[in-house]
Amino acid sequence: MSKELIDRIDTLEAHIAHQDQMMSDLNEIITGHQKNLDAINAQFGLFMDRVEAMEAANPVPVKPPPHW
Repeated sequence: MSKELIDRIDTLEAHIAHQDQMMSDLNEIITGHQKNLDAINAQFGLFMDRVEAMEAANPVPVKPPPHW
């Protein structure tokens, strides 16, 4: 093989290695974001349960507006 072809192959291999590392890094970031999102959704669910329990314990009467 010629020197030029070997250099091109080396360059392509370096690009592929860089892209593999970048994909791995991005996957770690996405996994971390998903864990955070799951935690936020769990906290929101608990918050909504508490709000519903408070509303059930102290219902607010619904009155029509005075102009009706």
